[in-house]
Amino acid sequence: MIMKKFMYSLLACVTFFLVFAVNVSAVSYKAGGECGKDLKWSLDYDGNLVIYGEGEMTNFGFWDYNSKGWGEYSSEIKTVTVEKGVTTLGRSAFESCKNLTTVKLPTTLKIIESDAFRNCASLSKINLPKGLEELGAYTFCGCSSLTSIQIPSTLTNFGCRGYGQGTFAESGLTSISIPANVKKMASYCFENCPNLTTVNINGSNLAVEYQAFYNCKNLTTVKMGSGVTSIKSMAFWGCSSL
Repeated sequence: MIMKKFMYSLLACVTFFLVFAVNVSAVSYKAGGECGKDLKWSLDYDGNLVIYGEGEMTNFGFWDYNSKGWGEYSSEIKTVTVEKGVTTLGRSAFESCKNLTTVKLPTTLKIIESDAFRNCASLSKINLPKGLEELGAYTFCGCSSLTSIQIPSTLTNFGCRGYGQGTFAESGLTSISIPANVKKMASYCFENCPNLTTVNINGSNLAVEYQAFYNCKNLTTVKMGSGVTSIKSMAFWGCSSL
């Protein structure tokens, strides 16, 4: 009889913990779904968005928040973690996530499409991984809290993917160093960066494109290596501190 009571008690405890675990699991994530053929996403109640799976992310419509599953939660997203296996971030993927502060990217990532982080005004930290090859147009345009960024040695196409403009326009960058591996730079790449003071351009057979640093009023120092072959018109127009 004592053994039977013990077994009933044990069974009740196990059932309780299983139900509790299921309930915790059920409420841990606010939303989730698919964002590519073999990619999925999940968003928890603390604003942490995770992208996981294999391959390419879907391209989304510009300013079309309903085209991506997390669009209705854009203002709640605080961090984005892209897991190993993801190879591209889609167009406008995290555009206007105004409270996004931190992004973690994997070494499997090859391409960040146009407008992916456009107008993420609170974004202050992102490490571009070694292995990244291309940045799209206006990728970090309007990221006013982004003060620095390291360009990986694998990146060759600097904002020329898509319609090829304004990769870091209107961002908070204070300095930028463009390494020798970069072969293409977009027009308007750094235009209207009010805090930009120092630029170091090396590149490989690289042209400083049209209005690349247009209206960077506090730019005081520009250094160019032998890999720079030409400076296009109005590249430094409005740089009144030079």
